[in-house]
Amino acid sequence: MTFNSAAGTCMWSGSKASTLLCICNTGFYSNGQNTCTICTAKCSSCLNLATSCTACEDSVHMTFDSAAGTCACTDTNTSFDTTTLQCTCNAGFYLNDQDACTECISPCSSCNSATICKGCINGCYLDSTTCEACTNQCDNCSSAQICSSCVECWSWRLFNSQKVHMWKGMLLQ
Repeated sequence: MTFNSAAGTCMWSGSKASTLLCICNTGFYSNGQNTCTICTAKCSSCLNLATSCTACEDSVHMTFDSAAGTCACTDTNTSFDTTTLQCTCNAGFYLNDQDACTECISPCSSCNSATICKGCINGCYLDSTTCEACTNQCDNCSSAQICSSCVECWSWRLFNSQKVHMWKGMLLQ
C-alpha cells in the first residue's frame, strides 16, 4: 500500500509490509515518525531536522554554510524577511536589474529604483517620486509650503492671528 502527498510518498515494505518507508520530496525531510515534514523557509532540502539545511532555496541571494547547516543572505545589504520568507534589501536600498541591492541615491532615504523615491532624508520632502529640498528656514518639511521643524533660532509663531517670523523670540517685520 502506498500513500502519496505533496510532501512525499510513503509505502509499506518488508516481508509482511510491517515497515513504513517514506521518500520525501524536495523541501521536506523524513521526521522519523513515518511522515515527511517541511524544511525551514530558507532550505530547499534538509536532513533529520527542519533547520538542518543541505541546500538553500534561493541560491542567488543565499549561501549555504555546510559547517552550520544553515542558509544566510549573501548580500550584506539584505536581510531575511520572515513575512515574505525571502532575502530583501535593507532600508535605503533597492533591488536592481542585476538582482542585487543598490543604495538609494541621496536625498532618497528609501526608493524603488534609482529614479523613484519613496522617502527622503531630513531637510527634503517627497514630491511624487522625487525628493525636493525644504526652504532655508526649515530643518524638515512635508511640502514646499509646510515646515514641520525650523532651523535653530528661527520659528514661525501666530501673532495677532497671523503667521509671523520670529528670531530668538523677537518679532521680525
